[in-house]
Amino acid sequence: MRCGFVLVSHSPPLNTKVDLTSFGVHAGSLAVREFIETKEPALVLCGHIHEARGTDIIDGVLIVNPGPARRGSYATVNVDGDIKVELGASR
Repeated sequence: MRCGFVLVSHSPPLNTKVDLTSFGVHAGSLAVREFIETKEPALVLCGHIHEARGTDIIDGVLIVNPGPARRGSYATVNVDGDIKVELGASR
């Protein structure tokens, strides 16, 4: 596991699996992506693109978009030792 910090951002990083809209357009943030590439957080939690629920990796950094809470989507993250993520849905 990387030491350091967790980035929580409303916008996902640009050009990832978690910023792809239903129209096939990457709608993430270049600034968030550049921050991840420069600062190398241990984990990134983001949202905004509801249909892009899932995970991706940038330079070894795990990116998680749990999906919309209003539809019961969530992510459980365990950072005890290794980072483990489970995407779930309550509905």
